[in-house]
Amino acid sequence: MNITKWTPGPWYQGGDGADIFAGGTPPSYADAVHVGDCQPDSPGLLGLASQHVYNARLIAAAPDLYEALAGIMHYARMGAHASDVDTSEQPAFVKAEAALAKALRTEE
Repeated sequence: MNITKWTPGPWYQGGDGADIFAGGTPPSYADAVHVGDCQPDSPGLLGLASQHVYNARLIAAAPDLYEALAGIMHYARMGAHASDVDTSEQPAFVKAEAALAKALRTEE
């Protein structure tokens, strides 16, 4: 059962790079849900366009980051020590690495 109240992921960037969408069918994503927009409302902020794209990347990664953190918390609640967990093999840690990479990807 999903107890979260937000639009289910995965989310992705679209449009001008500062829009966030969920769902949809490739390649057109015509049926995608618009989740958010990181474009500034003020024309004076347009010089910060790249910052808004980076904000959109982080927001688009939010559902993945949430899922990864929830999985890692399982180990914390069990009292596992870092040396007890092979982070390269555990699905929760693999998801966490992927979510961080999605939020931090650098290609323009």
